[in-house]
Amino acid sequence: IANSSGICDLSVGHPSSTSSISKSFGTNGTKDIGKHKTMIISTGKESSNNTLSKSLSSLWNCSNAVKNDGFAILLAECKLGIGSDGIQSFIDGRMDMDRLKKPSQYIDGMENLLYIAEIQKKFQLGLLSILPTHYTKKLNMIPFDGIKQVMDYVLKNQGQNQKVEVISDGARTLLRQNS
Repeated sequence: IANSSGICDLSVGHPSSTSSISKSFGTNGTKDIGKHKTMIISTGKESSNNTLSKSLSSLWNCSNAVKNDGFAILLAECKLGIGSDGIQSFIDGRMDMDRLKKPSQYIDGMENLLYIAEIQKKFQLGLLSILPTHYTKKLNMIPFDGIKQVMDYVLKNQGQNQKVEVISDGARTLLRQNS
């Protein structure tokens, strides 16, 4: 089990005998926060942001803490590209949402596409990466070239007195709203 501070526990063996490690994950890997209208989510370490497919897990980890009609911006370098045949097929126009919902076979990344579609019903998504703008727009995400552009967009569209929650290590953090 690891968080942004590093490895906090390690256990080897059969899952029934290593279940105690999962209890420590509840305190070390999760963070209770309220819901936020605007959230900037970084993937954290380099291995988490090599591809869009890997980077999306940071967004999934934090999505429960974004308010309905809010805005989440994923900061992900994506220097190795998309990283998923399913997402690439969708961007290239070889796959559509109807085919995704009733696939004849599994293609890597299909679940990410379905999750993107569902989450966009709740709030807007933005992406700051080196991916071509065309890719980002095909996924119905707002493309950004730099953090200044992100902040200008947030201030213009969400208001001047906007509180922005910044998550520095989304890949190793599970956010949930306070109970």
